[in-house]
Amino acid sequence: MKLTKRQLNKKLKSKILTPAHLNTTYIRNTKIRVLRARNKEVGYRREEKSMVTIRISAQVQSSRGDWLSLHQYGPRHIRNFLRRENIGVVSEVSEWIRLWGFSNEVYLERIELVSG
Repeated sequence: MKLTKRQLNKKLKSKILTPAHLNTTYIRNTKIRVLRARNKEVGYRREEKSMVTIRISAQVQSSRGDWLSLHQYGPRHIRNFLRRENIGVVSEVSEWIRLWGFSNEVYLERIELVSG
């Protein structure tokens, strides 16, 4: 029996991801919830990617060494930071949505920042 889109997204929302390997020198206390995922063909070669909406809360280390909440940075800058491959948010989301049959190529379409 195949799940509908609504049932799939309900399953994705059901768990808050708290990856231990994301506690690095740049980011810690990370909590990620996948709100929505969908497969979409993008680009001129029509490659299929998973467009994902997440809600995230974490602490990020500033240049002075202080740990600050995500809200204390500019929203555009922190979203670009979270989309970088070496931070690990994209790979963690990719591992979670692959369990439910979505494409391996992930693009974080929307990132909602949550405090706490």
